[in-house]
Amino acid sequence: MLLFTLANERQKKQYQHRDGPMEFGRLQQGQCARIVVEDPYTSRDQLRVEEVADGTVRVHNLGSPITLPDGTQLTAGNSKQLVPPLRVVFGRSTLDIGLIPNEDADSVSSSLRTIKKPVASESSRLKTPTAKLGGVPSAETLAQWFETLLTVQRAAAGSSAFYSETARAVVDLIGLDRGLVIVRHDNAWEVVASHSRQGSDNRQFSMRVLMQVQTEQRTFFQKFDNDNAGQSLMGLEALVASPIFDEQETVIGIVYGSRDMRTADENKQGIEPLEAQFVQLLAGAVSAGLVRMSREAEAARNRVQFEQFFSPELARALECDTGVLAAKERELTLLFTDLRGFSKISERIGASETYNLLSDILDKLTNQVMDHGGVVIDYYGDGLAAMWNAPTDMQQHADHAVEAALAMINELPAINTQWAERLGGIIRLGIGIHTGLAQVGNSGSKRRMKYGPRGHAVNLTSRVEAATKVFGVTCLLTAATRQQLKMDFPVRRICKARLTGMTEAVDLFEISAAIKQPTWPLQKQRYEAALALYEQNKMQECQQACQAIGDELGDFDGPTKWLLGRAQQRLATPDAPFEPVFAVETK
Repeated sequence: MLLFTLANERQKKQYQHRDGPMEFGRLQQGQCARIVVEDPYTSRDQLRVEEVADGTVRVHNLGSPITLPDGTQLTAGNSKQLVPPLRVVFGRSTLDIGLIPNEDADSVSSSLRTIKKPVASESSRLKTPTAKLGGVPSAETLAQWFETLLTVQRAAAGSSAFYSETARAVVDLIGLDRGLVIVRHDNAWEVVASHSRQGSDNRQFSMRVLMQVQTEQRTFFQKFDNDNAGQSLMGLEALVASPIFDEQETVIGIVYGSRDMRTADENKQGIEPLEAQFVQLLAGAVSAGLVRMSREAEAARNRVQFEQFFSPELARALECDTGVLAAKERELTLLFTDLRGFSKISERIGASETYNLLSDILDKLTNQVMDHGGVVIDYYGDGLAAMWNAPTDMQQHADHAVEAALAMINELPAINTQWAERLGGIIRLGIGIHTGLAQVGNSGSKRRMKYGPRGHAVNLTSRVEAATKVFGVTCLLTAATRQQLKMDFPVRRICKARLTGMTEAVDLFEISAAIKQPTWPLQKQRYEAALALYEQNKMQECQQACQAIGDELGDFDGPTKWLLGRAQQRLATPDAPFEPVFAVETK
């Protein structure tokens, strides 16, 4: 049986071929078995390789010149018999040709031995070995063995050095003539590392032994008695093969070694049990390294995903227990923001400047969310959504959300100073906050997490944010949030409103950043008094109170203008049914 390893810029794959000639070329044509070479510098028909009865292979050139192992070239139409393993070069491809001896199943099986089944993964229970291993190695030998195991584990798992150290240890420490690390990719076995005492790159292996190791998930080795001492693989090699496991305890590779019985010590009868045990230890070290690599990669993916949403401190905590991300109902404080009039601004400044402006603003808003312990749910066009009290419990989450909102408002003067000249105006922000129950969890996929809430509370918060445009204020919150606040914030009640698409009416409160303004306490007092008059259906008094606010304070703020308009509308239609709940319609 022939073993081909074809390598070029587009391909690197092994092929096994049992009988008859095998052709290689750039196109699939002819009646002979053929491997298509994805190399534009290769001829349509490049070469034919055929196994010869004496153990050699015949290489026949069908196209452009082929470079042989001795550096000479084989021109088109010529053939040459060569001894495998060998390498030929054509175009920009290399072809390694090896010979896998045809195995006699009975002779192989009769010489195979096994040892105690390996521990497949860290999750399995460790037990004391009971297998009789043979002779006892010296303390110096044991020290060398375990130092080698540590060297393998220190190498970057999955790297060429990681596998090469393993193949080298099979030869240099155990004393075998050849060591391979074979990994299963796409239902095919691929030699990823090899080391030989002679220095040759001999990558032949017994497929029958590999299949037995994979099926039974244990180490097998050949030890010959007097009756079958000449019945090793072609009478040349004694084999040992031990499984490499992944985290699901599936065999994904094999550490493989062989001893050349033609040059072995006459006292050697194949592979000794202790030698097989150390090969199994090496395979275990490779398994542990690959499991570690898989877990580190998963942790890195989680960390990247977590840090998209959470503060670095919370992201590190979630690495230790991702179970907290499971979907569950929680009380949340939610915050939605939106930039006012941004569509017109973007038309004025163009796409490039719009991108820079939006990036600058959202970066500052995101920092305030995360600096106050919140989680960014998502970005919606020119705004964002955030939440508090998920995925972990947070004391005074309503206070933290309001603090973040005030910090966002305080970012606006600096933003406007930087951008006002280019914008021809100022940036305004609308913020809505609500506290309520929501179903929260990962609504995305394993590869791209989208952690956030779903439910009525989310929709209501969005409507509250939209209502800021109606009242001409920057930030509104609901009574549910107001009731949970422990800190003393500048809050005034705006009204009881039924928002677009909502059945239940909610009390809305303004959070103002104007607490340092001397007129704020009086403005709050006067407005809430005027609102009380409206809710008592005293429209004339309400109108007079609103006008007095303008006269006394020299300005009508947004809510006062809105309330005055409602009172005047009510006075114009005195016979209409009265309800102290305002219908607030928003887009």
